Amino acid sequence: MPLTYIQDFCGAITRTTEDQALVLDAVAARDPEDATQGLEGAGWEGRRPTDWSSYLKADALEGKTIGYYTSEFTSPWGDEGTVNAMKEEFKYFEQAGATVKLMAEDPPEPNKASFNITGDTGFEGWLKWIQNHPNSPYKSPPEITLSQLRIPQLRSASTTYTGAGAMSDASIQGFVNYRQAYQRMLAEWMAKEGVDAVVFAGELSTIHLNDSNENSFARETSAGKRLDPQASNAGVPTAIFPAGTNPVGSPDNLQLEGPPFSDPELLGMAYAFELRANGHRETRFAPALSYVPDSVTPPQIVVTPAPPSTTEAPKPTEPATNTEKVVPAARLVGGLTWHKGKLEATIACSGTTGSCHVILQVGGTRKKPAMQIPVTVAAGKQETVTVKPTKALRKQIAHAKGGIPVRLVSPAGAAKKVKVASK
Repeated sequence: MPLTYIQDFCGAITRTTEDQALVLDAVAARDPEDATQGLEGAGWEGRRPTDWSSYLKADALEGKTIGYYTSEFTSPWGDEGTVNAMKEEFKYFEQAGATVKLMAEDPPEPNKASFNITGDTGFEGWLKWIQNHPNSPYKSPPEITLSQLRIPQLRSASTTYTGAGAMSDASIQGFVNYRQAYQRMLAEWMAKEGVDAVVFAGELSTIHLNDSNENSFARETSAGKRLDPQASNAGVPTAIFPAGTNPVGSPDNLQLEGPPFSDPELLGMAYAFELRANGHRETRFAPALSYVPDSVTPPQIVVTPAPPSTTEAPKPTEPATNTEKVVPAARLVGGLTWHKGKLEATIACSGTTGSCHVILQVGGTRKKPAMQIPVTVAAGKQETVTVKPTKALRKQIAHAKGGIPVRLVSPAGAAKKVKVASK
């Protein structure tokens, strides 16, 4: 990713931690064409999870210690309403079995000047992108960074580049060394403080703080100390998840930061928090976008048939066996059961090969189910899915006389009303 070389990487924003785990299963892999992974990400080899969903456990916070420090829960504007609202969310860590503690010391930071880093990391990031995309219309980074076609928030008043320019190989290695030293210092700091992760607030004020324009939005204290997590500068992992609203009703979030390579554990902690907090909130200040299935015309695909075969198939030397494969198909086994505050549904997959990939839709309406749970079941097997119902779904269950609608989508099927039985 251009922007800041080595420091900035793309990530996925998903609605739930379960979705995030599925995305990471697909994208968290070694990319031989990404030079930055060889520079800084080599430590991941042999540590990268093969199944991120296996870390999503309800007891992932049990026995953990979550730390926070005073300066990063202090609004630069002096309004403490949002800070207090975010601290109120700490109770869900404790409900999940964790201890929340105030840390004695602020995080350390290495002396960047001692690493002999010269050049402009932002310039270097775009330079590498241009070199890797020879057909792009740009020949130099300032054509992009100083373009007057950028949105006003990020548009430069000057069209003359005055930065330090490209980085040497030695300077790039110095930047890598600085970030790795930063990671070690943060890991030692957390160990000294006796915490498994450090929590940060997504927003510290009802006045939006946006680090894309730091001078205007004050992501620093009056003394110049950054209020952001150290994740971007140091390269340590974080997990960001919904955590209620601020005093004016805007959705907010919390962010957990951990030592190097603790990414899957942080995702598990976020999942355990999410189960108890139900922190996702729809904004009251912007309408939801409507989905129109036929709003985009799919491209026409023309398939040219293969020419006829000119050779004969080899004759079998042994009696042929029946190798016919049965296409897998999913079905709901019985109905839903209610057990210890959770819904359980069993899905079976018929067939002899492959898997059934379906979405279990529970409650609500056909157009807007109350819950949607992706499920994968191997052919010839069955899986029992356990989910904690949303508040709206619990209300629907309580008032439903003829049962609630349950659907398996893909393969599609008509809604089947089933009564919720209690174990």
